[in-house]
Amino acid sequence: MVDRIWRVRLVALACVAGLLAVALGIRMLASGASVLDSSGALAQYSGTVLYAAMVYAGVFLVAPTARPLVAGGVAIAFCWLVELLQLTGWPAELSERSVLARLALGVEFDASDLFWYVAGVLPLAVVHHALVRPTSTQE
Repeated sequence: MVDRIWRVRLVALACVAGLLAVALGIRMLASGASVLDSSGALAQYSGTVLYAAMVYAGVFLVAPTARPLVAGGVAIAFCWLVELLQLTGWPAELSERSVLARLALGVEFDASDLFWYVAGVLPLAVVHHALVRPTSTQE
């Protein structure tokens, strides 16, 4: 059981790192070298979807025994919370001081992001659920 937990955490960490690399790569290619430029639709929406996917994988770092659909719900709720926090101006304030805060918390509220978070998590959770659910072929 302990080996399985650490294996899940290592896979989740590898997924987070891979998704982050893809997201930053898309931003750099789409903007011409600036990781912080998300003015284009490709950089903005792909970044939102990949951010949500990273959060989904991150749930398994914290709770490696989580069920996929529960992890999906937690990931979407977390993403929505971060987006709604942007209405306070607090993330924008932190983003002025830190590039990491800007990438993790964003700057301003965008209602369409609420949809894109679901688009980034739901397919992963459904496919993950289908892959790990117990089969009913036990005799």
